[in-house]
Amino acid sequence: MRLSSLRFAVSLAWPGALLAGSVVVPNDAANAPGNVFALPPFVIPDEVTERYQQVYAAGQFAAMPPGGAYITWAFFRPHCTYNIGSCTLSNIQINLSTTIRAPDDLSATFAANVGVDDTVVFGPGSWGVGASGAPCPAGFEDGLLCEVPFYYDPARGNLLMDVRVRHPHALGHPVDNEFAHDGMNQMGDSISRVYAWDADATVATQVDSSGIITEFGYNPVPSLTVFRTNSAVAIRWPGLPLGFVLEWTDGLDPNARWQRYTNEIYPGYPGAIYQTATVPVASLGSRRFFRLVCESCRLPP
Repeated sequence: MRLSSLRFAVSLAWPGALLAGSVVVPNDAANAPGNVFALPPFVIPDEVTERYQQVYAAGQFAAMPPGGAYITWAFFRPHCTYNIGSCTLSNIQINLSTTIRAPDDLSATFAANVGVDDTVVFGPGSWGVGASGAPCPAGFEDGLLCEVPFYYDPARGNLLMDVRVRHPHALGHPVDNEFAHDGMNQMGDSISRVYAWDADATVATQVDSSGIITEFGYNPVPSLTVFRTNSAVAIRWPGLPLGFVLEWTDGLDPNARWQRYTNEIYPGYPGAIYQTATVPVASLGSRRFFRLVCESCRLPP
């Protein structure tokens, strides 16, 4: 019996690209409060929709492995003072892309800031934000998993977050309840923003140096680990990035027929530290090959 732990599509790995991690932008706000409260992009009046873009300087992502990694989640933290209230954004979409525009140099024309690798990482869907009081600085409490991971290589440019909010509040009124996120407003730092109170706007009505403090989580290209028990072969892979599925085939000739593995995978919920498939040895035949595939993911450069 021969087993192979193939990586997905184009098999890539880099020295040092072994561990997941996270980074707070701006870096110097990781353990210190910002100097402003941030309402946009997630705390906005009920009667409006919104288009919002924020740029993050590539130099802030030095902790990433060489060649980059998949951004798999983002967290935002409540402001020290305005930290009571909640709401559900009933229709929000978040895109990420690599941009040539720098902090304090975003164009008022939204399209001019978007990179060629623009990817919808979340939504359109609902997402809740809020807090019930927190120490200062608060923890990064309002988080979301990227439904589609975004491969980001800081060597290729800065990072752009592009937010569209429609029919914003399904529940709660955070402006009335004195809730905001922690932000920074400083010329020459690593973030800035543009926005308009219209999700379909093409030109921003507000351009400034402010921005929301963000913690990004990243994960390397996932790979398979195969190990043998007495009667089965266990195949394990990281639970993040989301979107990767296990496939198998009995041969690697040009006409190989890859099939999705449909038996039980444990645990069954998304975002677990590891996913594991246990395959009885008796079902394997003389050989079987496995791989991870993510049809919606952008391949590393």
